[in-house]
Amino acid sequence: MGLATLAVVWSHAARWAYDQAEGILFYICISTRQAVLWAVPAFLLVSGYFAGYAMQRRDLKIGWSIGIKRVVALLVPYLLWSAIFYAVDALQGVSYQPAEYATRILTGKGDGPYYFVPLLCQFYLVAPYVIRMAETQSRWLLVGSALIQMGTIVARWYLDVLAPAVPVLYRIPGAYYVATVLIQRYLPFMWLCYFTTGIVIRVRPDAVEPWLRSHRKMLAFGAAAFLLLTIVLTESVRQLTGVDWLGLPYSASGSVYALLLMLWFISSDSVRSSLPRLLAKLNAHAYGVFLLHMRVMLYLLLAMSWQGVQVGPYGTPLLHVALFVAGLGIPVILMRGVRLLAIPKVYAYLFG
Repeated sequence: MGLATLAVVWSHAARWAYDQAEGILFYICISTRQAVLWAVPAFLLVSGYFAGYAMQRRDLKIGWSIGIKRVVALLVPYLLWSAIFYAVDALQGVSYQPAEYATRILTGKGDGPYYFVPLLCQFYLVAPYVIRMAETQSRWLLVGSALIQMGTIVARWYLDVLAPAVPVLYRIPGAYYVATVLIQRYLPFMWLCYFTTGIVIRVRPDAVEPWLRSHRKMLAFGAAAFLLLTIVLTESVRQLTGVDWLGLPYSASGSVYALLLMLWFISSDSVRSSLPRLLAKLNAHAYGVFLLHMRVMLYLLLAMSWQGVQVGPYGTPLLHVALFVAGLGIPVILMRGVRLLAIPKVYAYLFG
């Protein structure tokens, strides 16, 4: 989780730092963001793994109650910070109708990556049933999840790339609407395989771990190949259609790259053991960093604008680093400060 947290902040910092970049700097941005598109899938895989750990071999009612508790722990800070940010936006003249506020909260549009919260809540609510299937039909669970996820990716490919030239779905009643719903980030369809893979790794280690160890090199080479393919494909789509797929596994190659890289990492004990212990400490701050880092970076950019700070084309790498350090460091400092106050439940309300 610590490494995935770093990757998320790094990707979002790159998105803003290189916004106006051209030439080699722009392609550095593309490569950077595509290289870390595994971050959100990693959060989902780890969440599936720990859901399997907490709910395995338990009665469905007990498993479901565990899922509900986890959902509440996610929703309280999410709703609180959403309300704070909406209040700040309103002071700046950006406001919505009550119905739109409700819609934005339900779909995770309160801030950049907030779609992840309703997404993860949906996974926790169905986790007890998925775990039951993983215990008895793990292979079919993975195959079914992969087919659903790839079907969603095909729908996105059609809508983003092919629909203007081949408007077939427009002629089928309801088909276009169904396709647009399937590809929404806050719904589980485009993420399903990551969560179920995490569950299967936990529930069926006897079958999974030997396979991972025996295919470690293949996983590494496959991840590298699919990363290169994803960088080329994403940039081709951007140039042909203007659609930005950077930073998320919207393509089939991106999804395969993310999954292969995570499986290689799991299979490589030496790699995991060599990671700094500081990353393990960052695990405890992951949710707080997730909730706050985008706003911290936004406010830093606004402060720079108000002060008339100009960043030239060769200053974008420094801006990238500055945004990354602020987006990671300020939330961690704030969380540590709140914890030092030692006020009961305040930390849990704010950061989970």
